Amino acid sequence: VGIIKVLEFSENTTTEFAQCVNEFIENGNKKLILDLRNNGGGNSTTLEYMAQFLLNNPKDEALPIINLVSNAGNGKKVSNIVYSSKEDYANSQNPYTAFPIGNKVKDFEVVVLCNGRSASASEALIGALQYYNDSKIVGTTTYGKGVAQKVFELSTGDYLYVTNGTYYVPTADANGKMVWEKCIHGEGFTPIYSSNPSENTYIDALLT
Repeated sequence: VGIIKVLEFSENTTTEFAQCVNEFIENGNKKLILDLRNNGGGNSTTLEYMAQFLLNNPKDEALPIINLVSNAGNGKKVSNIVYSSKEDYANSQNPYTAFPIGNKVKDFEVVVLCNGRSASASEALIGALQYYNDSKIVGTTTYGKGVAQKVFELSTGDYLYVTNGTYYVPTADANGKMVWEKCIHGEGFTPIYSSNPSENTYIDALLT
């Protein structure tokens, strides 16, 4: 069992995460505890890159991870599917190309640790891991941030953040078809174990 703790989804996260993944494989690990506690999210391109490593992806292709529905003005809405990515568009200096860990590690499994400060991109990744990997979620209910912002730099040098979209995570309908109906805004993800379980409980959740 290996543990990778991700503090944020920043430009620097991608290279460090890829290094951790390679070390995880070199050490002969098969089960991963992904610690997203207190991770408030960040860069969506970092999310895309990390997802390519983590998702169950036998064909090693781009997989849809969220559907961002944004306001295009005059009451119009634009639907934009965000996909996992082999390329690191957050950091051009990253020498690593992403690949599905599950294609190199037999019986690869992920359990996610979360809490009330796991938000935004962290929650988007949790939703994708639940859909593609049927991953177990352990900890306390996540923050519930299912909206996105556009950032405008003002002439004063200040920044204006405008909420202009809502994102949806993939779920399956009664026929097993992917649908984009679940938004976790204001709700978050409910873990299978709660009340701040001990570290031993985290390990038990991964191994059972």
